[in-house]
Amino acid sequence: MNNLKKLGLLNPLVLFVFFMGVFLSILICIFLFNNINKTNKEEFMYIQKRQVASIQRELDFNLQVLQSVESFFNASIFVDRSEFKKFVSGFLKTHDDIKALEWIPHVPHRLRNRYEKSAKRDLNTDFSIKENIDGKIQKSRIKDEYYPVYYVEPLLGNEKVLGFDLASNSIRLNSIREAIKRKGITATSRIKLIQENKSEFAFLVLLPIWEITKKLKGFTLGVYKISDVVNAALKLNKVDNSKLDIWIVDITNEDKEEYLFTNTNQTKIIKTDSFFDIYVAGRTWRLFAKPNSKLQKSYNSFFPFIILLSGIFITGLITYIMALKIMKANDLEILVKEKTKELEDFNKTLSLKIEKAVLENNKKDKLLLEQSKLAAMGEMIAAIAHQWRQPLNTLAIQLQFIEDDFEDGLVDTEYLKNYSKESMELVTFMTNTIDDFRDFFVTDKIKIKTSVKNKIIDTIKILKAQLENHNIKMQIVGNDFSIFANAGEFQQVILNIINNSKDALLSNKIKNPEIKVELEVIEKEGFIKIHDNAGGIKDDVIDRIFEPYFTTKEQGKGIGLGLYMSKMIIEENMSGYISAKNNEGGVTFIIKLGVYHD
Repeated sequence: MNNLKKLGLLNPLVLFVFFMGVFLSILICIFLFNNINKTNKEEFMYIQKRQVASIQRELDFNLQVLQSVESFFNASIFVDRSEFKKFVSGFLKTHDDIKALEWIPHVPHRLRNRYEKSAKRDLNTDFSIKENIDGKIQKSRIKDEYYPVYYVEPLLGNEKVLGFDLASNSIRLNSIREAIKRKGITATSRIKLIQENKSEFAFLVLLPIWEITKKLKGFTLGVYKISDVVNAALKLNKVDNSKLDIWIVDITNEDKEEYLFTNTNQTKIIKTDSFFDIYVAGRTWRLFAKPNSKLQKSYNSFFPFIILLSGIFITGLITYIMALKIMKANDLEILVKEKTKELEDFNKTLSLKIEKAVLENNKKDKLLLEQSKLAAMGEMIAAIAHQWRQPLNTLAIQLQFIEDDFEDGLVDTEYLKNYSKESMELVTFMTNTIDDFRDFFVTDKIKIKTSVKNKIIDTIKILKAQLENHNIKMQIVGNDFSIFANAGEFQQVILNIINNSKDALLSNKIKNPEIKVELEVIEKEGFIKIHDNAGGIKDDVIDRIFEPYFTTKEQGKGIGLGLYMSKMIIEENMSGYISAKNNEGGVTFIIKLGVYHD
């Protein structure tokens, strides 16, 4: 203890500086650790949200395909097998995750023989309505009605399901009943595909199609493997699937949650604190996720601990320098006292005047000693403060703006590497400064040139029968112009808008119904204006018509994805703009696109 006092380490000022430095170092370490954890958590949440959004978007695109097939059937009096194949082949080429597209007619028993004979003639092979009896696919027993797989594309690889009666399976039958009840698109719970022996799960989506008499005609059906949908969605949107372990669970039935998919070897449902819901045609899936070992490893950072150790080292160095100064001052004070005592002993016989002078000199010596202490301490602190001010300010600024840079989307792997490199350079600079002080003191999609007018005419041809049947006048005016785009996507947009106008004209029972398409070119921009006289859209909802799952139609007549998908195609795929406004008699949709010149 005496040695510590002699060294000046128990001086109150030294102890205060030491403990305050350690406290601030720990505080900075905790702040940095929490800040890094917050950044890592936000990065994890960002990746998970992108994955969920990509999967939801891919599912919505696939549901839009079924809606297009529904429009094709509604626009035709009868669709034969070759017409069905020709129409859906384009979708199958652009949607790799669609396992199959099927037509499921409603077949009363009295028409069973007619359907079977017609299929035998079309396929030039034996065909019968089948069902699963004791684990074997056999000819169906006699029932009041059947829902057989009548058309299926691609046929290759799906021959086993041709003729299979969906109503013979409880899961599929429940979904059929639910779709009829809802009069809208409906997804099944998880299933195993008849045409595959793998253990992966799939699901079906049914969209009922009705006769004009409101009698059920049948269903368009999409077959999807869940793993294909997830992988296609993440690949299409360039989402890194290697950083998260995910589990997708069907939570539609709270009493019986079903495992659907995981990118790990753990098929048991793992429920994490971080999850988002995905909505699939009446069902709710939940995506649970957690960082995998690769991402966890990237989160490990020793920077806060380096700062802690650096702060403690700097604090120790400063207190050591202060202790040395105090020790030298104490030694000098002791030496002065000893010399003074010697002088006092030597001059005991001197006069009082000399004694008084000596006492005054002692006081001056003490005062000079204290001044010397303060001056040395001031010089040391001033030197350290001057040398450290710039690197400390730089480090403080980096810490202050890292959160702003993250919110601006600037924080990535390269950013963190540069940040760590710059910070370590500051630490190295400060370490070198410490050494200097120590030495001193110690010594895919194809786009082509497309004629707008021709493609609109081609699209109208699809709806020609319906338009004429309901006496809807259709006209195109204005000069043609060309665009550089995917023709199929452009036609899909036109079909959605005209189909909506047609439905509105019929729903509102408009006399002398009319749809007019007006083409106009202004400088380098082409405008497509589609007018109708169906009465318009209510002002309180017109701004929402392009939102997903928003529809002004009656329940069962729309799922609210048509205009949403149209907006996505025009604005994201074609770099255009689409809007809607009410006119005197109805609504006008305005599409603006860049004119293409050779």
